[in-house]
Amino acid sequence: MLLGTFDYLVHLQYRQEVDLGVVIWKVIKASPAIFTINYAFHSRRNWLSTQLLLFAISVLAGCWLVRAVNRTGYYAVMKRAPQAGTLWIWAAVEM
Repeated sequence: MLLGTFDYLVHLQYRQEVDLGVVIWKVIKASPAIFTINYAFHSRRNWLSTQLLLFAISVLAGCWLVRAVNRTGYYAVMKRAPQAGTLWIWAAVEM
């Protein structure tokens, strides 16, 4: 759901037409990966090693997202920002 929201908002930010079918299909395709990552980390989120890894993921995804928005074209941002934003927010919340 977060991935779909970010994808929708990125399209709105760059004033592009949003095809909800494409957004829903992206969410469906990404769901197995999201559930696998959540399953692997959620039950171990209190471990120090997991906390450090989540912190590193959050910092790296956030830095990459800011760099991508500032240095790449809008089409590249539209393709990659929703996934990086989802990973960034998920890692920060999971910590």
